[in-house]
Formats: sequence, structure tokens, C-alpha cells
Amino acid sequence: MREHVAEQAELEAKVEARKSRERVGEVDCPVCDARGFQTFVEKAPDGTESSTFAWCEHCKHSGRSHLCRDIRGYYAVSYDALEAFLAGTIDDDHEEVFGLGDAPPKGHRYAQAGEVFDGPGDGVEVSVQSQPPAVEDGEGANDGEGDATS
Repeated sequence: MREHVAEQAELEAKVEARKSRERVGEVDCPVCDARGFQTFVEKAPDGTESSTFAWCEHCKHSGRSHLCRDIRGYYAVSYDALEAFLAGTIDDDHEEVFGLGDAPPKGHRYAQAGEVFDGPGDGVEVSVQSQPPAVEDGEGANDGEGDATS
């Protein structure tokens, strides 16, 4: 009987917390430490290791997540999970939600957030130029000797 009462009280507390959820600003992304990307070591088939990076999907490369709160505390919520979190369809233990405690975080690691990239290519373009740009009147042309800046 006590277990049932405790479970019911916990359920009611969750319902009240869900009702009180709101977005109150931005917070440094806890996944990438406000950098917009994560670094990791990748092991090749031959066993060699190399450092590489991946854009942070939690903050959409911006270094900032949504700062939300409810009656139980503050949370860093990913861009993808914001609507579901505010609607109460996911809980604070979801993988896209990070509990930050009872008090709001203070300040940001970097003064300005990066741009939010969302969509095809995630705003990252890589281009390789196979030929040097055309130069009019031969000025600055590289004749194959030395570098183009000399």
C-alpha cells in the first residue's frame, strides 16, 4: 500500500512539473562544452589512432542549448527535443535533456553563440579548388616557380 501511495505521489509530482515547464533562455551546451563540435579518437582498421571531430547535434553547431525550467529545476534541452519537453511528452531523464540543478547557470563560456545549422549539409560546405583562380593581365599569376605570394 505504501509503495502505491509513493508511486502515485511521484506521478502527480511529474505531472505538475510537466505543466510548469517553460523555455527561459539559452545555456552552454553540456554535450560539446559550448564549442559546437565534439572531438574524439578514431581507430583505423590498421590500429592507428587519429583525432577527429563531429558537429554537435544537440546544439546544432551553435554551442548553446535551450534553457528550460520547471518546478523541480533547470535543464539544458536540445533543439530536437524542445517541443516534446515543453509539451510533456518526454521526461527530464530523456537523453536530449540534461538536468542543471535548482539554480540557473551563470554566464556563458563564449560571449556569442555560433549560428544554428539545421538541414541538408548542416550549413557546412567544403570546396576543393582544382585550378587556381584566373588572373587578369598576368598580375599575381604563379608561373610554377616559387609560391603565388612572392
